[in-house]
Parts: sequence; structure tokens; C-alpha cells
Amino acid sequence: MIVWGAFALAICLVFYLSYSFKNMMLKRKGIRTFMIGFGSKPMKTRIIEILMMTSSVSLGFSQFLSPVIGMYYGKNWFSVNFIVVGLGVMLGVTGCCIFIVALIHMKDSWRVGMEDNQKTKLVTSGIFSITRNPAFCGFDLIYLSNLLLVPSKSTIVLTFATIFMIHMQILREEDFLRSAFGKEYQEYTKKVPRYLM
Repeated sequence: MIVWGAFALAICLVFYLSYSFKNMMLKRKGIRTFMIGFGSKPMKTRIIEILMMTSSVSLGFSQFLSPVIGMYYGKNWFSVNFIVVGLGVMLGVTGCCIFIVALIHMKDSWRVGMEDNQKTKLVTSGIFSITRNPAFCGFDLIYLSNLLLVPSKSTIVLTFATIFMIHMQILREEDFLRSAFGKEYQEYTKKVPRYLM
């Protein structure tokens, strides 16, 4: 349990540090990256963004606390076998890699949330030619990895709530991208799946 708890913490650290580093680099260029709940957007979009952020932050705390509590008390929430642990490790590493590659390919178009008055370039190359939402796919894989490596009751609930809210956010972002990029985005959606399939 201690080894898997430490591995889960390492995955979380890589994920959150790369996320923070990208935001910091764009802020240095004068680009506002965090737009969750701000700006002139429909109330439904604001609510979805705020709920997604609330569940993500809550899950983040749970991701860090579950391994620490589990390692400290030697608690094994479920009977973990090597297949489950192996899958958790594989999902975590894959999720981190996908997320970091997405950050690199988005260049200056990276945003957390959406805002009508911030025009960005539609990114369709690199990993975005495989999935339209690689960063969110990376999120989901990392969240599932943590759940498999050090499951807790709170992490189970928060993982699935966050994955659901991310899906809702993706649907709102697709509406935004359709209005911002029109036919170019429509053609892109015909060629590239929303997730990995």
C-alpha cells in the first residue's frame, strides 16, 4: 500500500505541477488562462464550470489525502491485487503523458474555461488529431489511476462526479468552438473523436 500510495502521489504531483507551470508561462506572456465562472457567458455554462472546478478541487484534495492517510495508517480500502494496481500505474503514466503532450501542442491556446472575447487558434494537429480533448482525457485517466491505486469512499464519489462534470464542460466548450470556428470546427469533429474512440 505504501508503494502505491507514493506512486499515486507522484502522479498527482506531476499532473498538478505541469498544469501550474503551463498557466504560469502563459501569464508571463500576458495571457489570462483561468476563466472558470467569469465573463459574459450563459448561466448554465457558469454553473457547469463552477461545479466542474469544485469537484476537481475536492478530488485534488482527496487524491493527496487518501494516499497519505492510507500510508500512515496502513489502510487498504479494498483488497488490491496486482492486476488492479498494474492498471492503475498504466493509466496514471498514460494520463500524465497525454496531458503534458496536450499542454505542449496547445501552445498559447491553453485556457481553463472559455470566454467569448479571447480568441484562440483552433488546434487540430499532433495529439489533437487523435482526440479532440486530450487534456481532459489525461485528467480522466489520472483520476481513475488514483482511484485504483488508493481507493477511498470519498475518492470514488468525487472521481465519478468530476468525470461527469468534465463531460458536461466538454459539451459546453464544443458549443463555444462551433460558434467561434464554424465550418472549420464542424469538419474537425467529423474526422476526430471527442475522446479516444
